[in-house]
Amino acid sequence: RQDSGALAGLDEPSWTILLEVYRADITGRRLSVSKLCSMDEASQTTAWRRIRSMEESGLLVRDQDPSDARRSFIALTDSASAAVADFMARADGLMNPVRA
Repeated sequence: RQDSGALAGLDEPSWTILLEVYRADITGRRLSVSKLCSMDEASQTTAWRRIRSMEESGLLVRDQDPSDARRSFIALTDSASAAVADFMARADGLMNPVRA
């Protein structure tokens, strides 16, 4: 993970958040902030801080739920989605090398 560009400085809990959001994105699900916070093993406050920090870093974007103003959803930015996809492809290549 050290060679993963913009993602390199993330700690383990932030990687967990990033990968959960990526999984939701690629499966077409929307992940609410409250659901994401409940997945984090840290406190709700700590999870909120991580999410906010990742938003400020340009990795996550928050969208208000049009049917419920109390809820918002988290998604990857386009650049974060591309970075995670690249990371996953490189990881897959390391785990499943092409055999000659």
